[in-house]
Amino acid sequence: NKNKSSDSLQFNLDNAIDKMSLRNYLSTETSVDVLSGACTNQYGSFGVNVSEKAFVRASYSKELMQLIWQGSAQLVGATPDYKAYLNACRYREIGFRYARSFGKLDLGARFKILQGLHNLYIENANLFDLYIDTSAYALKGGSDLYMQTAGMHDRRVASAGKNLFNMHNSGLGLDVGANYTFMNGRLSLSGSIVD
Repeated sequence: NKNKSSDSLQFNLDNAIDKMSLRNYLSTETSVDVLSGACTNQYGSFGVNVSEKAFVRASYSKELMQLIWQGSAQLVGATPDYKAYLNACRYREIGFRYARSFGKLDLGARFKILQGLHNLYIENANLFDLYIDTSAYALKGGSDLYMQTAGMHDRRVASAGKNLFNMHNSGLGLDVGANYTFMNGRLSLSGSIVD
């Protein structure tokens, strides 16, 4: 919401909540290269990387935001939806990549070793059920939460070396891609398959 009298921006939470869907989603991903290098010669390009990766995916209801911001007045005689979902994961990727050019066609592939480090998973949880009785205005509530964790307890006290060379929860991945250039370099067509 732009303030007409100045160049500052205003965030109005009431307007934001009004525009929310019944179910809303948040997602973020991070990737930090701990080590990365490449070597190129007449036969192609070879590279290696060690990367720390993490992602968080979550969902929340509009009614949960209404409760936090506007209070419990809208609860009278109703049982709102406060279900939530969360999947947070941290893992390490060790990648080996090779790319080569064949005239107008460039081909590349990356083989990946994946090491799962931490995971927190909450599935379609009722964070709480709240209900205000219309006659007595008594507040009633409950909760139903299903949560899975992995790697959260043993690794927080582990040494840096044990974390670095952890080979538990391993997996493999493969990325392949191609790029074809035509019309004297003015147009290119590319495609890839990841993981």
